Amino acid sequence: MSENHLLTPADLGLDKRHKERTIKTLEEARAEADREAIMNSIQSAHYNMSRAAEILGISRVSLYRLIEKYGINISNPLREPSMPPLVDNNGVPHARIVLT
Repeated sequence: MSENHLLTPADLGLDKRHKERTIKTLEEARAEADREAIMNSIQSAHYNMSRAAEILGISRVSLYRLIEKYGINISNPLREPSMPPLVDNNGVPHARIVLT
């Protein structure tokens, strides 16, 4: 039983956390959410960038800008390494995500 009027974590047998929580800024949280949405859409679209952009509700050009902005590395898992990269009519490669 607590000697005070208030219960403390020690009264309940709870240890203090050793790690401090890191609080993300709103900008960091949004960037993380953007990265995750981009990667999920590319995988869902089977690395078809036009389809991935459509899933996200943005243009393909915007998708490529965001990929560059967030430093997302992509390469296609479905092609053999010796094959040339898959490209669309504009020479833009279709690729798979590689997390580094």
